Amino acid sequence: MQQDIPRGILCIVLSTVVLTSQDGITKWLVESHHAGEIMFYRGLLAVPVVMVMHALLGHSVFRLRSRKPVLTAYRSLIAVICSFFVTLSFVYLPLADALAIIFVSPLFITALSAVMLREPVGWQRWSAVVVGFCGVLLITEPGQAPLTWVIAIPLLAALTAALRDIASRQLGGIDPPTTTLFWNMLANGAGGALTLPFFGLTMPTLESWVLLVISAVMVVIAMWLIVMAFQLATGSAIAPYRYLSLVWAGLIGYAVWGDIPSET
Repeated sequence: MQQDIPRGILCIVLSTVVLTSQDGITKWLVESHHAGEIMFYRGLLAVPVVMVMHALLGHSVFRLRSRKPVLTAYRSLIAVICSFFVTLSFVYLPLADALAIIFVSPLFITALSAVMLREPVGWQRWSAVVVGFCGVLLITEPGQAPLTWVIAIPLLAALTAALRDIASRQLGGIDPPTTTLFWNMLANGAGGALTLPFFGLTMPTLESWVLLVISAVMVVIAMWLIVMAFQLATGSAIAPYRYLSLVWAGLIGYAVWGDIPSET
């Protein structure tokens, strides 16, 4: 796929709005369902959504088969681990605080793009990422509360998110984004299913089903935009724009739960 940095930036900006709204729904759902359940139900609901999107974009069903199955399998596995850590972060931390730590990932993306993809990373892009990271520090106010093991969860989510996005970049021009998403969502459902024998399965209420369906549609749209962004532009070019999610997270967390970052 030909590089188009402006379109890549637009895709990542739009994805921050959709994905953060979906994260808000996930935080709501973790009040009544464990992380594995949410991944299981959302994965099952998302697979047909991806297939419909795949068809609407004019791709044959045979294009759901990846041309790089090993790389796609690796990306799907990393995406499952990332989803688990992200969802678990919302159990233990307010939405904005969790995402503030998770969004250390642009630093990882910028560094890994230089090392793994041999992409040039100039001082301007490093500066943009560092400024964004300073914003994270301003929000989280390190030292205001004692660090606990819980911090490791969103940090692991950040690292796996960066590895997932690097893999998305590597798949650019090889598979359609919907092919990557299809295996991603299938793996998420399977990963969630593996937790059910240990933590059980609760039948969702009507309200939960509605939220799960909305969450599935939103996560497909958001992930499609992210995959498109990383196929259209270099990781270091779009990484700083992911910090916009912190703005939406703060607004949603305050409006719905009354959360104020680092208040506790």
